[in-house]
Order: sequence, then structure tokens, then C-alpha cells
Amino acid sequence: MFAIIAENDVSKWNDETGVKYHFPNKYKRILTPGTKVIYYKGGVKHYFGYAVISDVYQDEENNKNYYAEIIDYLPFYSPIKFKDAKGEHYEDVIKLNHWRDGVRVINEERFNKIIEISGLLVGIGVLNEPSIIDTTFPQLEEVNINLTNNSLITTAKPKDKKQSAGNLSPRYSKESTKIGNQGEKIVIAHLERTLSKIEVETIRHHALENEKYGYDISYVNLAKQTIYLEVKATTAALFNNFLITINELNAARQFGANFKIYLVNNVTSKDVKIEIIENLAELLETKQFSSTPMSFKIAKMA
Repeated sequence: MFAIIAENDVSKWNDETGVKYHFPNKYKRILTPGTKVIYYKGGVKHYFGYAVISDVYQDEENNKNYYAEIIDYLPFYSPIKFKDAKGEHYEDVIKLNHWRDGVRVINEERFNKIIEISGLLVGIGVLNEPSIIDTTFPQLEEVNINLTNNSLITTAKPKDKKQSAGNLSPRYSKESTKIGNQGEKIVIAHLERTLSKIEVETIRHHALENEKYGYDISYVNLAKQTIYLEVKATTAALFNNFLITINELNAARQFGANFKIYLVNNVTSKDVKIEIIENLAELLETKQFSSTPMSFKIAKMA
């Protein structure tokens, strides 16, 4: 399924770009897990991003509304007007009130045309699988990196499992490796800009060396303590949540206060924020954070 979803600057809906989409029941048949969507904004009508619906669940405050969780969000390099150079609509506009619908079905050909114009794809023919998107990242020297005291994670609300249209299998972005690599580069650039020269000389990028110890980066601070950093990155402004492996969880428990999660947002932009989560193991123990087992590896025994 392919769809256009409208998200406006002023709205009664509790949307968060690239994170979640809030919508009424009448669009539930369109916005199902796996639906590929293009973001649209009214006023000066334009399209501005691509994403995939990961999960759908009922709004606990209004059972006539739903939330869709978003993955694979990538903003377009520049807004795309709703008409092409010849004045033709990219969408199939067949009724006067076409633009009133916040969610609109679009056929694959028209969808791919918008994506092609956006410049996100290497080739044409495209989103069937898997050549999805060739993400372009700015040069690190051009990136403004700022620590934030405001949380980059949305506050979780309990879901009614009967209402969820998704499943408990983890969904990884098709671009997750590239996005994760860029997040790690951004964190290292931040460390190089903020640590002392002595500390900088001790930085190790374990992920780059393919060392799977449960953390991506480490360095030795001036107190001779080794600090372990696990990086999570997103193209969106906020995280719904983040996934960690059993190795990462074990590292968090082993190293305690010396283990830090670095959350990096907007990694395709030149302005990013980093939130540092200190001592994840303690936060889980004191129930300030929650964890959900997502999957298990099953093997046949001899």
C-alpha cells in the first residue's frame, strides 16, 4: 500500500514527524504496518519526506482515533511542490475536496515519481525492494552538534495489545547501518571537540573495528576510568524508543555509571542534538525506563 499523509504546522492531531502519526478511524484500512507513505503539508502545498508505517495502535484517550508508529523516515532534500513543471498534479486529483483528506491512497507509479523527483533514490523503478534510499549525509565539519537537556525520547504509553495491528518482532530501518554509522561519527566528532587532548588520544571506535563488545566507542577519562558509549541514531527529531542487544544490555549492567547511551537525532541534517543517558542499568532497575524482550534466537540441539 502507498499513501500520502498530511501533517500541518497547526493541527489538533498529536503528530511527531518521523516518529508517530495520529489519525481518525476512517483511515485505518489505509495506514497498516508496511504501508509506504509520503509526507504532505498544506498551505503552500508540498511534499517533504518518506517513511514506512511500522505499527498501528488505538489512542487510549479516544477509541475512535489511532496512532501509527513511523520507521525509515527520511526528509526530502528540499520541498516538492504538489504540481510538476507542466502544472500537472503528482496525485490523481479527481474531486474538488481532494486536499481535505488527511490520508490519501496513491498508486505506486505516482508514489515513485515523487520519490524520484526528491532525489532520494539512486535509480528508477524503485521502492519494490530493496534498493530503497541512498541517504546523503552532510560533511561532519558542517554539522552543528549540541547537547540537549530535553529528552529526545517520547514518553511511552501502555498499548492495548488487542488493538495493536503490529507484532513484537523488531523492525530495523533499511538504512539503519548507514544512519548508525553517521551517528557514531557525529559522537566521535563531538568527543574530539569537547574532550581534553589526552582523552581524545584514547578514543577507540570499536564498531568500526567490528568488535562487538556491547558498545560502539570507548575512551579513558582524566580520572583513568574507561567510559563506554553505545550510540543510537535517527533521521527524525525524536525517538519512539530504541533497541539494544543482549550484549549491550549486559555491558550496561557490567559497567554501570561508566556506560552511557548517546542518542543522536536528525542525522541527515546539519543541526543535530545529542542526549546522553547515564547508567541505563540503574534507570531500568528503578523503572524510570522499561525494557521489552523482542526476540529470541532458536537453534536445534544435537
